[in-house]
Amino acid sequence: MSDNLKPARDATPWPMVKIGDITTIIKRSEEPLPGVKYRQIGVRLWGQGAYERETLDGINTKYKELYRAEANDIIINKIWARNGSVAVVSSNLAGCYGSSEFPMYTPDINLLEPQWFHWITKTAFFWQQCNEKSYGTSGKNRIRPERFLEIEIPLPPLDEQRRIVARIEALAAKVEAARELKKHTTHETSHLWKMLSSIARNTESPIRTLDEIVEFCDGRRVPLSEADRNNRKGPYPYYGASGIIDYIDDYIFDEDLLLLSEDGANLILRSKPIAFIARGKYWVNNHAHVLRPNPELVDIKFLEYVLSDYNVSEFNFASAQAKLNQKNARKIAFPLPSLPEQHRIVAHLDALQAKIAAVQRHQAATQARLDALMPSILDRAFHGEL
Repeated sequence: MSDNLKPARDATPWPMVKIGDITTIIKRSEEPLPGVKYRQIGVRLWGQGAYERETLDGINTKYKELYRAEANDIIINKIWARNGSVAVVSSNLAGCYGSSEFPMYTPDINLLEPQWFHWITKTAFFWQQCNEKSYGTSGKNRIRPERFLEIEIPLPPLDEQRRIVARIEALAAKVEAARELKKHTTHETSHLWKMLSSIARNTESPIRTLDEIVEFCDGRRVPLSEADRNNRKGPYPYYGASGIIDYIDDYIFDEDLLLLSEDGANLILRSKPIAFIARGKYWVNNHAHVLRPNPELVDIKFLEYVLSDYNVSEFNFASAQAKLNQKNARKIAFPLPSLPEQHRIVAHLDALQAKIAAVQRHQAATQARLDALMPSILDRAFHGEL
């Protein structure tokens, strides 16, 4: 639960009104029939709204009665109301059904604008009250339908509710537009990263294989179990297929070498580069190939760029788990320009990567601001400041 929005109960300029004074429990019950399909409704946590679950044949429910939801109903999940599982039913969910675990309430539309309540379900002061009204053992803190009616919300005049709702929704639309722009920028940044190593490979230079330009030092690798590592904590990085996975009390290598993923889902998913430089003193397990580049032929940083998103799927992994064995790794081939040209390419790509890193830092800061923006808007709204 967020701590960003916990206004005092008396901080609002409007009266605090019990939900029971402006809504009524509603039960549109139906006996489920075999062969009849029932659209089911669910309610997400933390005010994220109602949604349509899988359609259910009446013969497959354990409940003797199902309850039909209509637009603008307030619906709660009795178990998870304490975690903000409360929503206003949208028009596209009208006609869905819930069990007795999903009590429903119809608002008095002469007093309560449904969208006013919709935005209240997204606030921490509302979640806190839902939690206070719940009870029971851990994991079973159900809220009784009548106790939900005791929760209080700020209630300005209907016209004021509608004015503030319009203002909230206009601001929410701008926040969502900013999120979409950020998402697009993040995608483009990721795509640019994938372009970097292709720049390193895009030359008319002679094709060389890894076998020709590096020494495989796999024979020096030593895998350690998690139990062993727990007994050997220390300052030295312990590398696996996708990077550092632990720190232990000893090292095997004491030089700059290139590690290339040997197995793991990342060979297919590519959420991380499959090649990375290990520096200083460190240990490597048997899930990453250890490559010592010939310094007279290849720049280690150039090789890292070349291999970082190399398409290894051409080797047709035979097992369920992707594996790039040493025999196939030695066959990896690409254009290899002269060392001076490699250095030039590396300098260019390093500069681009620095710019990408700056963009990513900005994106992280932007995400934090966006995450805080809606709680701030709602805080102001329910303090009468919009």
